[in-house]
Amino acid sequence: MDFPWSATVIVRGWFAVWFNSPVEGHNLWFFAVSVLANIDDNLTVMDHLTVSFQAEGVFRSVATHDSRVFVYELRRSEREMHTTKRPQKVNRTPPPLE
Repeated sequence: MDFPWSATVIVRGWFAVWFNSPVEGHNLWFFAVSVLANIDDNLTVMDHLTVSFQAEGVFRSVATHDSRVFVYELRRSEREMHTTKRPQKVNRTPPPLE
């Protein structure tokens, strides 16, 4: 039995880039995930460190003797809640690349 699914995926944080030639004396740079929205129209910027996108697919099977699938939708207020209680880190943005 096929189960179609869709989800809003939220990505928060930084990603690392290694440059073969140093940029301003450094090879390793860190960028907020929100900069990826500049090159991918599927990403929606939520804040400086957070993007979201829609994902969907079809769940086809599980290799087990017994399986149960439970599906429920969150109330709108629960969908909009942040998933972390950690305090925000100080944002340090590297200079733009030329």
